[in-house]
Amino acid sequence: MGTYGNETFDTIGTGITVSADGAPIAKAAGVTVFWDAIAAHAGDVTYESEDYVRTGEKHLRYGTILCKIEGGVNDGKYVPYGTATGGGALADATGLSVLRGECFIMNESVHENDKLSDHPPVIDGGRVYQKRLMVVFPTVVAPTGYTLMPRATFEAAFPSIRYVVES
Repeated sequence: MGTYGNETFDTIGTGITVSADGAPIAKAAGVTVFWDAIAAHAGDVTYESEDYVRTGEKHLRYGTILCKIEGGVNDGKYVPYGTATGGGALADATGLSVLRGECFIMNESVHENDKLSDHPPVIDGGRVYQKRLMVVFPTVVAPTGYTLMPRATFEAAFPSIRYVVES
């Protein structure tokens, strides 16, 4: 016998992605995000494509550079570039790695409570929209709560990235 009421079976379509051609070089199983070290939003925000983030919600926007935590009990998990180590949830961490193969780009946005949010899809090569990356470029402005990675650091860590400029 069936149940009554609304039930979500699946989602239709996709949101904004960093990949320009839909065929990025991706990390097959994603990475493990350490949500405890990510700050909740201080106010309601609406990103492009009507992506709503409410006050107190944790969210990672597409284009965020995730770096591997080095040292401590969370060694090997990932947090956004610019996350402070040595205090709070990362008190025992020695730093964040920005080496090739140890940092990845969020291909699409994810909320902490989304299905499979602990292992979001990430990429490290292919054709990407330049303006969608959290990297210091003349046309990129960091959203509140995010730190842009210096371009030279980004290009050393991601030699397989090819930029596409959108108008």
